[in-house]
Amino acid sequence: MAIEFTLPELGENIESGDLVRVMVAPGETVSNGQPVVELETDKAVIEVPSTLEGKVQEVRVKQGEKLRVGQVIFTLENDGAGAAVWEQADRGGRFQEQGCRILPLFARASVCGTRRAV
Repeated sequence: MAIEFTLPELGENIESGDLVRVMVAPGETVSNGQPVVELETDKAVIEVPSTLEGKVQEVRVKQGEKLRVGQVIFTLENDGAGAAVWEQADRGGRFQEQGCRILPLFARASVCGTRRAV
C-alpha cells in the first residue's frame, strides 16, 4: 500500500516554505526521524524529518518549489509494518472509517489505498 508523506505543520504562522533540497530518492529506504527535505521558511532553513518508514516510490516535489503544509512530498511503499502503526494509532480513536476514506479527526483526510502521515 502506498503511503503519502505530507509536509507537517512547522510551527505557529508557518504555512509554506521554499524547497532547498530533497534528501531522498525513489528506491531509497527511509526511517522514522530521518531528515527528508530541507526547507527555507521566513524564519529559518530547517530539515524536515520523516514520520514514516519504508521504501520511497515517488518524489512529488522539486528543488526550488514553494511547498505548503499538507502538500504531498513523496510516497512510500512499506512491507505492511506501516499498517500496524496506523491500526495502533486508530486504537486511540483518532481515526474514523467513512466508506473508502480514513479521516483523522485532527488532520487531513486520506483516500482509498493511500494514507497520509500527520
